[in-house]
Amino acid sequence: MDPILAFAKNDLAINAFGGPRSSSVRHDAQLRDATLCAMTPVMTYCEAVQRPTMRFVPARSVEQQDIQSLYRIRSQLVARRTAQSNQIRGLLLKYGIVVSQGISYIRKVIP
Repeated sequence: MDPILAFAKNDLAINAFGGPRSSSVRHDAQLRDATLCAMTPVMTYCEAVQRPTMRFVPARSVEQQDIQSLYRIRSQLVARRTAQSNQIRGLLLKYGIVVSQGISYIRKVIP
């Protein structure tokens, strides 16, 4: 293993939990388990960097991020509209007014 990667892994394991280790057996076991959990992403990253065939995905441009934000906002609006239309249909059903599914049918019933 590359000495720089080994140093980075060791440095992360030490700094992730700060301070000296206690002599308690229980604390040592917890620290060992937590260290393994903290090391997993680092080891995965180090392994990926060392592979010669690994292809990395380029960062998204500002335009791509804007388009994705618009899609997310639209999907949230559609979800809220659907939830509200279902609530309205349920309320109308309590009063004996049956409305078919679909926003257009609710718009016809409600002035």
